Amino acid sequence: MTKLRLILILAMLIWQSGKSQGYLNQYFEGPQDPYTTLEVSIDSSANNIWQIGSPQKSVFDEAFSLPNVIVTDTLDFYPENNSSSFFLKPSSESFYIGFILALRWTQKLDMEANRDGGIVEISSDSGLTWSNIFDNPYVYNLYGYENENVDTLADGTMAFTGQDSQWREIWLCFETSYFFDQELLIRFTFKSDENDQNLDGWMMDNFRIEETFVHTLEKAVDQSDYLAISPNPSSGRVYINALKQEGFHIIEQIEVRDLDGRLLKSYGRSPVKFWIDLDDLPNGIYLINVKTNFKSQNFKVVLQR
Repeated sequence: MTKLRLILILAMLIWQSGKSQGYLNQYFEGPQDPYTTLEVSIDSSANNIWQIGSPQKSVFDEAFSLPNVIVTDTLDFYPENNSSSFFLKPSSESFYIGFILALRWTQKLDMEANRDGGIVEISSDSGLTWSNIFDNPYVYNLYGYENENVDTLADGTMAFTGQDSQWREIWLCFETSYFFDQELLIRFTFKSDENDQNLDGWMMDNFRIEETFVHTLEKAVDQSDYLAISPNPSSGRVYINALKQEGFHIIEQIEVRDLDGRLLKSYGRSPVKFWIDLDDLPNGIYLINVKTNFKSQNFKVVLQR
């Protein structure tokens, strides 16, 4: 590492340390340190059933850490035909740029499987657009749940669903560079259909978001080069992996062109572990240009089903 680069990194860390705690949390236990509190905002719609309090229901009868949780009503079963949301608002000023963020929380589920569900979405543009965390190229990893408790609802949305009376610690990991100049929002939405099943719904506690140095996702391929694409040939999905660098690191642009140079797909700012989908293109050979803030490289990929 050059002396200049080391000085720049140290300067960035010193500057960030003056404004960053490195973590935020919300345990619903009462007053918290305002500098480390993760803001929770409940949608003010009249039919919103999310409440913060002590649960007193048949399945949801106690918080993970006493006394309070956020839950789809502290006393009553959830109603039919309901859609209720709340938001987490972690400030980008609370974290170092270029690190991975790990959001974790505990939860219990008591829903009608595959008909009612809990949907989690993220937005990096202050809520203008939202993307589901499941099967999402911007999410490094999501784990902690039982596989049978994630499925597709009737409208095609992937969600937590079914019943799980055990407290599960869920981890959701993504990179700070995903939102470094925008407001990150995380939306939790509970949806029920027209059938009333007298069930408790969705209960969550102990939210915490913090930085980690370690990528939680295993490498898509063993690689010695800075940039790698796999698989090749591909049946549709193409994984892009850039070896992690010190400091701020991001894919700035991805372009997909045909052999005549025509632009077919374009992606803007993306994490350095990312995937793109070519499934809507016909079989053939495509040129993919990946540009990070360190290097630009062209790849020739065969699409073959």
